[in-house]
Amino acid sequence: MARRRGVFKILLVLALGWLVLNNLSQVKAGGSELALAAAMYFVCLLPLLIYFVRREENIPYLPIMGIYYFVFFGLPIFNNYNWFILQGIDPVTTTRCLGLALWGFVSLLIAFYTPLGGIVNLMVIPLKMPWDHRRAYRMAIFLGLAGIALQYVTSGRNIPVGLTGPVTFIKELSIFSILILFMLQLQNKLKFRGKAFLWLGLFLPRMLLDLITGMTAGIAMHMTAIFFVYLYYRHRLPLFRIALAGLAFFVIFSARNSYRGLTAFRGPQEEYSPIEDVNLYLKLIFDKIKGEKEQHRETYEAIASRTDNLIIFAKVVEATPKYVPYWDGYTYSTLLSSVIPRLIYPDKPKKVLGQEFGHRYSLLHYTDTKTSIGLPFLTEMYVNFGPLAVIAGMFILGLVYRALYAILNHPQAGEGGFVIAVMIFKQFLNIDSYFALIAGSVLQYILLFYIIARRMQAPVGRIGEIK
Repeated sequence: MARRRGVFKILLVLALGWLVLNNLSQVKAGGSELALAAAMYFVCLLPLLIYFVRREENIPYLPIMGIYYFVFFGLPIFNNYNWFILQGIDPVTTTRCLGLALWGFVSLLIAFYTPLGGIVNLMVIPLKMPWDHRRAYRMAIFLGLAGIALQYVTSGRNIPVGLTGPVTFIKELSIFSILILFMLQLQNKLKFRGKAFLWLGLFLPRMLLDLITGMTAGIAMHMTAIFFVYLYYRHRLPLFRIALAGLAFFVIFSARNSYRGLTAFRGPQEEYSPIEDVNLYLKLIFDKIKGEKEQHRETYEAIASRTDNLIIFAKVVEATPKYVPYWDGYTYSTLLSSVIPRLIYPDKPKKVLGQEFGHRYSLLHYTDTKTSIGLPFLTEMYVNFGPLAVIAGMFILGLVYRALYAILNHPQAGEGGFVIAVMIFKQFLNIDSYFALIAGSVLQYILLFYIIARRMQAPVGRIGEIK
């Protein structure tokens, strides 16, 4: 009965979502574009339905990734179609891009769910890392404080190139600790002081320090990682909390451009306090909340443009290979070296693909040497080898996901395996970045988080409660 109610709830959400989509924009796309976008909506949400129907006991990465995928490649047809008209993109090109994006995701699902992908299970070694709750608790406190302290100290400061990787990893330890403590809370293993430390000593400072970077995408991914954990332990959609999180993100995003404008022209030697920046950002948020209705509409349009990877894809498809030749694997050339930290390999080849890609396709003015244009992995497949590469590349990506599930994301992996899986899947949610950037950090993080999680592993007969 509980399963039926859960499935019915998901179907109701899908139906309501479909009604909302059809009333988002006054500028309507053509019939072919709408049909393909509608098909993508239901295909991308299919993993979420499967997750609840099967009551899968794992971190729901693929269901959430499907939502992200639709937001970036399908939703723009419903809520941002006027941009395609203003950019002069031919509806035939838009339809072609939607078809490629749709069949690319179908290819990924085939690799992940069918027996073809099941072969991967025979080729990997599953991880088994149950933890000792007391060890995990102590480790979370230590790592969390280290991560928050380093993030506070380095806020607004230039980090030497060789230290960027280690500093970024240590900062991520605070998120690792938040997830550990949240898992303990959902297991009813966390006392009041532990909960206070989690939400007031770690979560709140981390979110505020992320806020003043002006990079709201990181906040969205951190919140999604927490949602992974909640959905695994509670196995239900917390619709009210999702709505609150969405509203919070909206008001945070509303002040982002104003904050960036006020802090963009600081000199390299200019000193400022992170606390002052937090106060500035919060003041801007309250000003935006009190603003006119038109300002809220502008915020919505800014979020829509930020998540519109389909229009970039369409521009690339229009230009390649007619005006711009295929890149023939250039963006993947640093895939192997990306695994090696720059601290160990100081002469590691650098790539500024955000700049190269932007100028190659005239997405940036020729004098712009600072702005970075994201190269989504789907677009990356196309610019290198063309349309067939999208289908083949997404199939390979489905196999990669299946392998990660088989290694880390299964009930026998224990809490240690699951918390590593969440951190890795959080990285893979960055679907609007090129693959070498994501893969390099993922492989490094698997090794480093594995070493840490081993310290939390439960010795036989010593699993206990937190006192």
